[in-house]
Amino acid sequence: MSVIVEFTVPAEDLALGRAFRETGGTRFELERLIPTSGAIIPFLWIHDGDYEAIAGSLADDADVGDVRVVDDLDDRALFRIEWEAGIDGLIRSLLDLDVAILEAKGTTERWVFEFRFPSSESLSEFRTACTEAGMDIDVGRVYDLTQAGTGSDETTLTPAQREVMVAALDGGYFAIPRETNLVEIADDLGISDQAAGERMRRATAKLARASVVSDSESNTG
Repeated sequence: MSVIVEFTVPAEDLALGRAFRETGGTRFELERLIPTSGAIIPFLWIHDGDYEAIAGSLADDADVGDVRVVDDLDDRALFRIEWEAGIDGLIRSLLDLDVAILEAKGTTERWVFEFRFPSSESLSEFRTACTEAGMDIDVGRVYDLTQAGTGSDETTLTPAQREVMVAALDGGYFAIPRETNLVEIADDLGISDQAAGERMRRATAKLARASVVSDSESNTG
């Protein structure tokens, strides 16, 4: 059975983080598009910066093969980045293992990831590779899909999903009449509208499944 892992990595331990250390951006977030090649983390949103200067800085990085700006908005820009084959243990391990990247976001200080591994064995191989590469990984949560879908408390939500739900509750998203919207929530959290919507839908689905399963078990028990 597949295993989902949430963990953080200091930016300085990660080529991905080091590449953005001097770019001037404040937040970085994976764009959840399906690449047409085997590239790893090819699309990233970079918030708040001089995007032309950032592109030039990234192009000079030894770990970056090619970089270009796909979309340039007022507060963020979408970058298409090709990483060199020799990039550090994290990315190299992802290439060797059949790992799905569910979420990746970071700052100049640290990065937060959510990965889906095909098995516990592949997770073990990944952790070994990261240890050998000298990466300090702080694992926050490990669970499988059955635990994610049937848990009854708020720990079934990922930190990012919980963040969106808390912002929605505090902002009055569920009030009648509604006092905020996904665009405002996304702006407050510094993420894209698409990311806020996806996290909200997944969090709502998890909580709904947990409630339905719990009620069903209580009625049949």
